[in-house]
Amino acid sequence: MTNVSYGQFCPLSMAAEIVCTRWTPLVLRELFCGSSRFNDLRRGVPKMSPALLSKRLKPALAREVGRWLETHPMNKAPRRVD
Repeated sequence: MTNVSYGQFCPLSMAAEIVCTRWTPLVLRELFCGSSRFNDLRRGVPKMSPALLSKRLKPALAREVGRWLETHPMNKAPRRVD
């Protein structure tokens, strides 16, 4: 096993180096800390490539869009504004 480091020294990143899929916990940390835009996430995890960040976000976004569509049916007629 190679010794790979995130180069960040918060407790979450140190634990993630041992037990988790690389980078995912740090992306979650940034989301929980309030980052809501792609570039905010990139600044929070600067050593992660943009392609890998997109790859880690796609499954979460797919689940969230599916959940939103379940609660917001698209077959309703739009409201009429007089």
